[in-house]
Amino acid sequence: MHELYFADKFNLIPVIDWTDKNAYYEENGIEGVKNPFEYFFEQVSSISIEDVNKSNKVYNILNVRTKERNTYLFKENILELVKINKKYMKLKENVKENISKDIKELLKNKKTLAVHVRGVEWGNVKGHPIPLTLEKYTEEIDKAMEIGRFEQIFLATDSDDTIEYLSNKYNGKIVFYSDIARASKGSKTLALFDTTIQRENNHYLLGMEVLRDMMTLAFCQGLIAGLSNISIAAEITKLSNDEEYDYKYIFEQKINQNGISSKKAVDKMKKGKFNRG
Repeated sequence: MHELYFADKFNLIPVIDWTDKNAYYEENGIEGVKNPFEYFFEQVSSISIEDVNKSNKVYNILNVRTKERNTYLFKENILELVKINKKYMKLKENVKENISKDIKELLKNKKTLAVHVRGVEWGNVKGHPIPLTLEKYTEEIDKAMEIGRFEQIFLATDSDDTIEYLSNKYNGKIVFYSDIARASKGSKTLALFDTTIQRENNHYLLGMEVLRDMMTLAFCQGLIAGLSNISIAAEITKLSNDEEYDYKYIFEQKINQNGISSKKAVDKMKKGKFNRG
């Protein structure tokens, strides 16, 4: 959405091509589709990737790095991204139908507080939020449950440790998708970079799972979250549906100005040597 905002700002016609460098790329494609963006979304214009590759009037904004493009800074201008989301981001019909079905089956029309927890935090990585403790989350969950009179808590997280901790704390109140690939207990490696996960079309499924979590966060009546692409996308989706949360608490986190690069963190995760402290 940041690149689409950039394209709109400069009156460019956008075409999205997530290549084999994308985290959700499948070598054999999905149902004949090679572009990972098109696994989940309709292309944003009528121009094909083939036509783009033949053209000499193309501006590649894949790696534009501006202050505006920083997700956490751009949160202040979230309404601009709502406009972009409404204009361009159209889910594939089968993706939309499957996610909607899963949401209804999980939440069962109960008044639900959504909680997003970045379980495997990036920790000492430059440009990422400084991690929160689970105790910080439970303090705010307790307040929200009393004030908002929620019937249940939907938990979106990438960590089995977080699932276990909050399930024990809120016995019988926590619901979550059980079919998601998460970091196993004690692991410091994000599922996205865990080479031990073995399942067909794993990268595609990881994309579907995070998209479904985000949309479920947006479907709930309340939201508690820290700074992350997922929680911000949920807010954008909620507003794009012309809705607002009955209750919302977003932690104000400082952004780490020091630490290692994201690339080094990923390399350490793949080797099982990442320290989130």
